[in-house]
Amino acid sequence: DFQRQDCEPESDSGAVDIYFGLRHLSKGNGSVSGPQQEVDLLFNGKKHFQNGVLHQCYWPESLITPPSPGLLRQEVLNLKNSGFNMVRVHAGVMPQI
Repeated sequence: DFQRQDCEPESDSGAVDIYFGLRHLSKGNGSVSGPQQEVDLLFNGKKHFQNGVLHQCYWPESLITPPSPGLLRQEVLNLKNSGFNMVRVHAGVMPQI
């Protein structure tokens, strides 16, 4: 996290906290690692295995719209806690979180 302090006396904004992340995706230069001659995916220079699911965006109460932002957040946390590191989202209408 970064913090910016205003040094101007006439400013009343104080400090601003922001979050910044920089990622680097690349492919490995080593040998192929799959039956179709795949190469390794590198995430920030380290091998990364994609383990994901297809999220169908279906809730019995509201069809393709989550009944609440909290329920959507809980569903994503459940996927993460189950060991998945990627989610492919099918058509859906998502609320702002």
